[in-house]
Amino acid sequence: MRQLIHRLYKAGKGLTPAIAALRSQQWASPEAIRELQEHRLKQLVVHAAKYCPYYQDLFKRVGLVQGETVALERFRDLPLLDKPLIRAHFDRLKSTDLESRKWIFKTTGGSTGQPLKVIHDAERTRWIEAIRDIHNEWCSIVFGDSKLRLWGSERDLFFGKEPSKVRFNRYLTNTTWLNAFRMTPERMREYVDTINRVRPLHIKGYAHCLFEFSTFVKAAGLSVHAPRSVISAAGTLTPLMRKEIEAVFQTKVFDSYGSREIQAMAFECSAHQGLHVSAPLVYFEILRPDGSAADSGEIGEIVLTPFFNYAMPLIRYRIGDMGVWAENPCPCGRSWPLLAEVSGRVTECFYRRDGGVIPPEYFIHLVGVVLNDGWIEKFQVLQYSFDLIIVKIVCQLSEFEPTIRYKSQLEKLAEKIKLVMGKECKVSYEFVEEIPVNASGKYFYTISQVDRPNA
Repeated sequence: MRQLIHRLYKAGKGLTPAIAALRSQQWASPEAIRELQEHRLKQLVVHAAKYCPYYQDLFKRVGLVQGETVALERFRDLPLLDKPLIRAHFDRLKSTDLESRKWIFKTTGGSTGQPLKVIHDAERTRWIEAIRDIHNEWCSIVFGDSKLRLWGSERDLFFGKEPSKVRFNRYLTNTTWLNAFRMTPERMREYVDTINRVRPLHIKGYAHCLFEFSTFVKAAGLSVHAPRSVISAAGTLTPLMRKEIEAVFQTKVFDSYGSREIQAMAFECSAHQGLHVSAPLVYFEILRPDGSAADSGEIGEIVLTPFFNYAMPLIRYRIGDMGVWAENPCPCGRSWPLLAEVSGRVTECFYRRDGGVIPPEYFIHLVGVVLNDGWIEKFQVLQYSFDLIIVKIVCQLSEFEPTIRYKSQLEKLAEKIKLVMGKECKVSYEFVEEIPVNASGKYFYTISQVDRPNA
């Protein structure tokens, strides 16, 4: 029944031809992939020149487009797009033919601590679903296989249960869900029992949560079921974290790189030599500080141009991460460009006195749910002790007193923080003009000065 429903769903959404195209393109020659990317980049630029006021002015200044002709050699002359620019020019970035398109909003708290709302074209959503099928194939995941997700759920935390539609979807996809926002030692013992009872073929989770869970299992002298694959997402997977997770679960970890506003940017194959960029779906640049292209093995800033998002093109978008191109091609034979690592998405967990671990993703979700209605520009959450949390906020508007105008939202945020940190925890706010990056140029949206209780 699951397989039948899945096949009908893919056919109805038009996913079958997209999946077939991607399945073939992964083995195309590097030259063929470059030609495909150039073709899709030109299509996107021509559309933006016709329908997006923001780009019409920009393209004229750099001489990128003349009618239907695109001078791609001028593409790198375009200034970069970032979150503040998107917020400031949101209406001018939208395509003027939006009414004729199917689209949805995508809202994110942002792994760089900068909330953002963008528009996703239904056509891009279709390709994103298709590329996820390809990634599943790399992990040997077949639809209907038993899966377990160590993932965040605000609804479960705030209301005690998920909507019936969500529960049905989990039944249909044969997925068990463990809330990563409830990782106390007692809960993690329950999670070990659940995994050993369900015996999932595949496990997916936040990188830091998988690591903290594995550390707990090892320290407690427990054993846990070994799945066929473990998929790490939503955070940087360090070599130490990978080693610990693989030792506990007795299987290989497949790392992934994505975001709410772009999604499914890169994924690790079974060779485990790096992350393949989803080349048919995104133009991927790694730049030096002077804007020139970084060489293989050289760290630089990641800049992205997703294809198919004609509703709101994001051209040369600074996502806020640093990355490194691999120096050698992947032995698997796939031609999609290979990342050696994504090194800029550095996050830190918060710790409770009882040994509970709160992943940084919890605070990203909180900002998206509670505060993200346009009045803040940046945020940073700092843990000074088990009982003291400071939230720094850069306001987008300066003509009002936020503690008065947004008192109820700030009280609600403090309440949600105390829900996971403990009622005795004090939450204070600091409204600042800027939140600086650290000495290496990285921005941390959570910083904890508390040592792990079991360290």
